[in-house]
Amino acid sequence: AITYRDAHVKTDITDVNAFRSYFTDKNEWLNGKTKPVGFVRAPWSGDIESTEKVTKELSVTIRCLPLDQNKVLGPCVITGNPATCEAIFGRNY
Repeated sequence: AITYRDAHVKTDITDVNAFRSYFTDKNEWLNGKTKPVGFVRAPWSGDIESTEKVTKELSVTIRCLPLDQNKVLGPCVITGNPATCEAIFGRNY
C-alpha cells in the first residue's frame, strides 16, 4: 500500500504553472488512463485566501498536512511566497 501511495504522489511540482498543468485536463483518477491524476505534495504558504482562488478553479482541495514535514520548504507552490509547511493536494470528485 505504501509503494502504491508513493507512486501516485507527485513531489516535483514546484510552481503554480506546473500545478495547473498537472490538474488541468486530468479528469480520470488512477484507473489506467493515459493521463491519470493522483496527489501533489508541495510546499504551501498557509495563505488560504490566495490558495482558494486556484484550487476552486481546478476543483482541488488540501487533503492533509503530513506529519513528516521536510525541514527545507522553499516557495509555496500556489503563491510563490515562503512556505510554512507541506500540503497534499487532490482533485475533488
